[in-house]
Amino acid sequence: MFFKFLRNFRLIKFSFSRPKEKKIAILDPVTSIHLNEILFNFDYEMVKTRYEEINLYVLFSTLTNSKFYKELTFYQNYLVNKLKLLNPKIIITCTTHNIFFLNLKKFFPDTKIIIIQHATLSLHVLKDILNNKAKKNIFEKFKIDYVCIFGPNSKKFFSKFINTKNYILTGSLKNNHFKDKKTDKKAVIFISQVRFENNKLRKILTNSYEKFFYQNIKEFCSDYKKKLYVLSSRREDIIREKNYYDKVFGKGYYTFLKNLNWASSYKSALKFKFFITHSSTLGAELMAREKRVAFFHEYEKRLNFSKKYLKKIKNTQDYNQSFYTKKFNGKFWSSTKDKKKFRKILEYSYFCNEKEFLKDKKKYIDPLVIFNKKNSIFKNLIEKIYN
Repeated sequence: MFFKFLRNFRLIKFSFSRPKEKKIAILDPVTSIHLNEILFNFDYEMVKTRYEEINLYVLFSTLTNSKFYKELTFYQNYLVNKLKLLNPKIIITCTTHNIFFLNLKKFFPDTKIIIIQHATLSLHVLKDILNNKAKKNIFEKFKIDYVCIFGPNSKKFFSKFINTKNYILTGSLKNNHFKDKKTDKKAVIFISQVRFENNKLRKILTNSYEKFFYQNIKEFCSDYKKKLYVLSSRREDIIREKNYYDKVFGKGYYTFLKNLNWASSYKSALKFKFFITHSSTLGAELMAREKRVAFFHEYEKRLNFSKKYLKKIKNTQDYNQSFYTKKFNGKFWSSTKDKKKFRKILEYSYFCNEKEFLKDKKKYIDPLVIFNKKNSIFKNLIEKIYN
């Protein structure tokens, strides 16, 4: 904690008073910020867990407390002490891969612990969780009171390391939160997954497929006279991302939609009907809302890496991340490098009749993520425990 404290000193906010008791503690606003809008009428506190804020009362209490958990870092002891002062009836987090969060039942046996899925669940993440669990010499599954999941398929993921009787099928809380809007059916929106690391583009496509992919999207839009939009990926990369798409699509050829915060991508997307993506969580969420989405993922390349990366994991055969990890090509998804097949996927996603589309949605998307209007299932769960 000391070195991180020094490194982030200028950015840390300090508070001095003893934390007031709250009925709900929500851990890590980085992943849970949307709960501010969903649980606004409950008595809760957002607990910052990434050195954004230090409470000096809690810090002094941790320094002088005789009960120090040796298996935890000093900062984790600090967080445990803060939670004890808050004395919540419920602890919630959307950070599903943090071993410390997953193990909180050990320190708060009488508090209800709720884990909320906030993104699609990859085998890479599963491997990291199991490896970190082993490094901590934790051999039993974590005890969690409630696990809120996107769809039935997620139960297979969490059951590898969580022991619970209560899987709650809530869908995506972010996606559920927003109302439907009148949609533009004459445009195509590409959901960007571009990332930059150390100011350099992180490649998720091979050079040859990248050129093929963007060129065929342009040709489809041109042939069918559809306007192209790009929904940006991350606020911190907006300028670099715009420059990247100016190169691959051509400056002035498309409209760039800025993703300014957790809500803006949903608010922008809900204005439209038709989407293209690689493997984004947003793509699956939108399809759960009966939007049309085509997925192009170049997954053979990634799967070869996955098999090598995951070879030491046992008992993962029954968990598949998505429909495209079971089968490379389907009606609305493909890893094809064939121009005619690529066009066929786009045409099917755009023009197939509603009855056939809903049949596909039920078969392929509903197991991954459902849509629950206004988060009624989650809110009912909180009210049941809260009162």
